[in-house]
Amino acid sequence: MRLICAFLLTAFTFLPLGAYGQKPQSPLRTLEDARSVLKPLVAKHYPNAVVVARDELFSVKANAMQFTLHRIDRIGRVSRDTYQQEGPEHDGFMLSVTKSQGRYGGPAVVPQTLRRPYWNTLINEIYDAQSDSHLWVVYSFGPQVQRSFHETVLRTFGELPSTRRR
Repeated sequence: MRLICAFLLTAFTFLPLGAYGQKPQSPLRTLEDARSVLKPLVAKHYPNAVVVARDELFSVKANAMQFTLHRIDRIGRVSRDTYQQEGPEHDGFMLSVTKSQGRYGGPAVVPQTLRRPYWNTLINEIYDAQSDSHLWVVYSFGPQVQRSFHETVLRTFGELPSTRRR
């Protein structure tokens, strides 16, 4: 038993650790890349989606509605007060990609999946060192969004294991 433990300890000590802790790479670098990849994908799966394309923004949503939600603070307390927020229905999604200069400097650790009462939201930064800019990605999706669409979007933004549907 000691021999097996010693062997395993030695083997795992000298394994290459280069891939651990690295973010998956996205094929996207610019907002134009995002538009060219996402527009045909959305048109194929959600032909009635609403698309907004401006200088520094690409936004698309399908099967979205207004929800009445209760605020939840950082320690989990639920407020009596409600507010209105647009979000995806059970089979819908909302996707926003914006371009900003420099690196993301906000308080959230990215990539991260935020769990909402009715949907999940993936937030991520895709940094481009050549232009010293980043794409800020916010992808909200319902639990029954089309599987092939969902998996393609995740692959497009670096396929993160924490973004599984409920």
